[in-house]
Amino acid sequence: MKKLFIFSFAVVMMLMTSVSFAAPNSLTEISNGVKWQEGIVAATGTGIRPQNIASDALGAVLARRAAIVDAYRGLAEQIYGVQVDSNTTVEQLMVVEDNTKIAVSGLIKNAKILKEEQMPNGTYLVTLSVNIFGAQDSLAASIWAHKPAVIDAPAPVESVETVQMQNRMVPLNSVTGVIVDCRGLDLDRVMSPIIIDDLGRIIYGAQFIDSSFIINYGAVGYAGPDNPGDVSRAGDQPIYVKALRLNDFNRNPVIAREDADIILSANAESGFFRNCPVVFLQ
Repeated sequence: MKKLFIFSFAVVMMLMTSVSFAAPNSLTEISNGVKWQEGIVAATGTGIRPQNIASDALGAVLARRAAIVDAYRGLAEQIYGVQVDSNTTVEQLMVVEDNTKIAVSGLIKNAKILKEEQMPNGTYLVTLSVNIFGAQDSLAASIWAHKPAVIDAPAPVESVETVQMQNRMVPLNSVTGVIVDCRGLDLDRVMSPIIIDDLGRIIYGAQFIDSSFIINYGAVGYAGPDNPGDVSRAGDQPIYVKALRLNDFNRNPVIAREDADIILSANAESGFFRNCPVVFLQ
């Protein structure tokens, strides 16, 4: 059987030392779009002072109001386009689920002002944002608040009892998470990706995760040049596997069946999937 390794946290970090890490952008630099690293969706609106208003104070108030309205419109466009999984956007989900439509609409109405600025010419700029994840006032909470009950992950084709950790064999209940190395494969981020094996089985996905964890943390963490620390999500003894390829528009990694069997055997031992300690390396 193919050998699969458990790596210590220190070893995993060593695997990533060839990547040059850059500091994340500050919130003051955020423009329109989904900002996965900052954990928000943001949009900036522009308001112009009406020409027939003589009062500078009233002109500023009206320009600000127009900027907020414009930002709400832009924020809705950004949120509706967020990819929930490989095939479904937020907008598509809202069409078929009334609860989601109501929750997302309320989320947009309650968006917070991230920054605002009046330009020298009287034009007003307002940036609104909503959180992607979090127990309250987040896109994830709006989508997964009514998530169906968790189901059991599939059983492995061939069960195993131990896995190799560097130079020794360790029991499956020592596994703390999974790291899938997708570097070099042009992986795209989505809110709820899945892991598939080369037999076509879904071995990990939202259906196997406790809703409170997916709302607060997402189905997986992404670790790469802009967020190296996210690898700690998988714990200090994660199983490390290499993705064979990506499918579904480069959003979901495909791993070998032998690797999938060991991961599934470990999950059957402790049920760690429900806490979503899974990381994709980009």
